[in-house]
Amino acid sequence: IIVHDRNKAKNTLVEQGWKYSTEGWKKNDDSNLTIQLDIVVNKNDTDNVKVANKIREQLSLVGILINVKDVSKKEYNEYLRNKNYDIIIVSDTYSYSPALEKYFGENNLSNYNNKEINILLNEAELSNDENEIKQKYTKINEIYNQEIPYISVYFDTSSIIYSPNLRGTIRPNSYNLFYGIDTWYREYMSQ
Repeated sequence: IIVHDRNKAKNTLVEQGWKYSTEGWKKNDDSNLTIQLDIVVNKNDTDNVKVANKIREQLSLVGILINVKDVSKKEYNEYLRNKNYDIIIVSDTYSYSPALEKYFGENNLSNYNNKEINILLNEAELSNDENEIKQKYTKINEIYNQEIPYISVYFDTSSIIYSPNLRGTIRPNSYNLFYGIDTWYREYMSQ
């Protein structure tokens, strides 16, 4: 269960220099910035349309104005290709060998750019040292957690995320995610 703390959200905005009025959130400086965002969603993806409307509903409770643009698949693809959106709801699938470059590399999904991450990705790609690669990815994770360029809203139930304590013959595949489940067991670690 996710608990939404509206007061914390409002306090965070105030701390960042925003002020709430009857017209919504405005920046306290002379920039006349307001928080009004568009969420683009493919209208044929009914689950994602529900997600977009739920996000709009929840953000409206803290005074953030959201316009849900449920558009045709062709229009959606144009928004995505041109990176012409504030927020876009994307149904994404992971490849058998997922690569972080899709999210952080050149010409990534959201046009996110961080020079330090780019350097770390390149260094990890060139390295053969497992510990060095792990350190690079740990640093990328730290940067991600500070900047949060992407937010995963939910996972499809056809994905398996499991504890590092899971043991046995763990070989899920595209045909059977639970292949070998009869050999799986959890190893309890003593604290």
